[in-house]
Amino acid sequence: MKEKLEELEERARILLTPPRQWFADNSSRFAAYAEATLRRPLSETEAHGPDSHRERAHRRFFPERRAIYDESTKRTLLRQASNRCVMCGIPLTTADMHVDHILPLSEGGSNHTLNLQALCADCNLGKSDYFEATATAAARPWWEPRTSLINGEVAVTSTKRYCVLRRDRSACQLCGAQANGTHLKIVQRVSAVRGGQPVFDNLTARCIECLERGDRHEDQRKTSGRHIGSHGTRN
Repeated sequence: MKEKLEELEERARILLTPPRQWFADNSSRFAAYAEATLRRPLSETEAHGPDSHRERAHRRFFPERRAIYDESTKRTLLRQASNRCVMCGIPLTTADMHVDHILPLSEGGSNHTLNLQALCADCNLGKSDYFEATATAAARPWWEPRTSLINGEVAVTSTKRYCVLRRDRSACQLCGAQANGTHLKIVQRVSAVRGGQPVFDNLTARCIECLERGDRHEDQRKTSGRHIGSHGTRN
C-alpha cells in the first residue's frame, strides 16, 4: 500500500510539470493548469499557500545554486548524525562525507542547514536527485532486465541499495539497530547458494553486529558438523 501511494504521488508530481518555457510565460495561469491536469478543484493551500503547486513548480524550474559548505557546517551535520552516514551508518569524517540536500535543489530544495544531511559517497550516489518521498517509485529498483535475471547477472546498484535502506528505515531488520549507532549492510534474504538473487525484494538491511553473530553461528555449525562426521553419527 505504501509503495502504491508513493507511486501515485510521484505520478502526480510528474503530471504537474509543464515545459519550463510554458511556465515562464503562463505562471499566473498555473492554478488553472493544475486543476485541468488533476481534474479536480485545488484546495486553498494547493492554490495559494506558501507550498502551493505553483510555488513548488517555480522552485523546480528556478532552483537555488549549490552552496559551498565550510568545515563548521560539516562538523555540525556530522555531530547531528553521530559521525555516521544518515542512511547506512558507516563512520564518516568531514573529509569523506557528502553534504546532501534532503529535498534536492533540482526539486526546489534550499541550501538551508535544515535541508542538509551527512551521507557517504555510495548513499549520496544512490539518492541522486530523487525526490526523497517518492524515490522508490521514481527509481523502480524492483525492475530487472530479463537477461540479467536468467543469466544470474543481477547487481546491487547504488540506487537499489539506497532504496532498500530507505524502505527499511535505515534500521537492521533483525535487531532494529538504527544507522545512528551502527553500520548497516545490504544482504540477501535468500542466499545465492539457495538460488536467491540480489533483486530489490530479496534484499534487506542488517547491522554488522547481527552479521558477525550469524557468521559465528555458521562457523560453529560447520565445526560441529565436522566433529560429528569424524566420530560418527550422534545417538
